[in-house]
Amino acid sequence: MRKAFSLSLLFSIGIFFSIVLIGIITSAMGRLIIDLGIIGDWLLALVFILMGLYLLDWLPLNWSLLSPGTNRTKGWKEALIFGFILGIGLGPCSFAFMAPVLVVVFNTAAENILTSALLVLLFALGHCLLIVLAGTLSGWVQTYLDWSDQSKTFICIKKTMGFLIAIAGIYFAIDIVF
Repeated sequence: MRKAFSLSLLFSIGIFFSIVLIGIITSAMGRLIIDLGIIGDWLLALVFILMGLYLLDWLPLNWSLLSPGTNRTKGWKEALIFGFILGIGLGPCSFAFMAPVLVVVFNTAAENILTSALLVLLFALGHCLLIVLAGTLSGWVQTYLDWSDQSKTFICIKKTMGFLIAIAGIYFAIDIVF
């Protein structure tokens, strides 16, 4: 359960950093914070298609390149990196929820910078807390059910999710073209 918590926490930190990075880049480019541009759209479609094909076992990916060698922390770098990549896709959705908070923060910043910083911190904690909770609980559920990578239920869920993610990526690509 401790490892599930750690992986979930790193995954949510990856998401958080990608959202911050997208916000900085899009603001610096003078774009709307929710607009990644055509390159971002194609990148998102590509990531979805590749992840879908990977989950369907049609595209073998060597994850060991992300953490060479064998050690106790296997999966930690991957969780952070995958959270960062997924956060790029989730960024526009997150900014829609952040907009009202940012309006309050910008209005409050002139009067009290500490209150503004606290509002942003509390939003970030709330945003990531559910991800950490879900990841921790999924680790508990997996332990309880004693699923393995070879379980028929696990394989069925993995392939279904892979199919849906690949279809979503194809839909994004078609939407960009048309």
